[in-house]
Amino acid sequence: SFLTVSCLFAFYEYVRQNSFNRMQEMSQKFERQAMRDPLSGLLNRRGMREKLQQEFERSQRYKIDLTVMMCDIDNFKTINDRYGHDKGDEIIKSLGTIFNTGLRKQDSLARWGDEEYLFLLPETNTDQGMQLAEILRNRIEKQQYTHNKEKFSITISIGVHQIAATDTINQAITK
Repeated sequence: SFLTVSCLFAFYEYVRQNSFNRMQEMSQKFERQAMRDPLSGLLNRRGMREKLQQEFERSQRYKIDLTVMMCDIDNFKTINDRYGHDKGDEIIKSLGTIFNTGLRKQDSLARWGDEEYLFLLPETNTDQGMQLAEILRNRIEKQQYTHNKEKFSITISIGVHQIAATDTINQAITK
């Protein structure tokens, strides 16, 4: 009977540990999903807020520059109305990819709203942010999309703000 109890206990422990590991994996998966926009794969507001808080505290502590950029697709409603929501979704995904190729490893990008993107640029001042904004704006303007053999391009508007020591995070992203 001792051998039987030992075997049952070992089996129970194996099942318990396996269940615990699966629950941890699922929890981590759901946590990642909660931080990401399902369409673009970029960070969402929740995910970016964590990064904003971390970088804001770091910039305050070490007195380093921190810049945010807010980007908006111009006339996105017209694009959706004219070419359809599937084409709009394609554009949202495409912009995320184009934006990411222009960023450094320490920079962060989030889909902030329907057609809005928020960039977090640590150790970046306003002039550097403006240079990046112009590079990205030009790349997007040159990108061609096709719908029913019709070619078209889009434009974006980007606002740049270097976070001051007296700013709060909410002030920084609304300026």
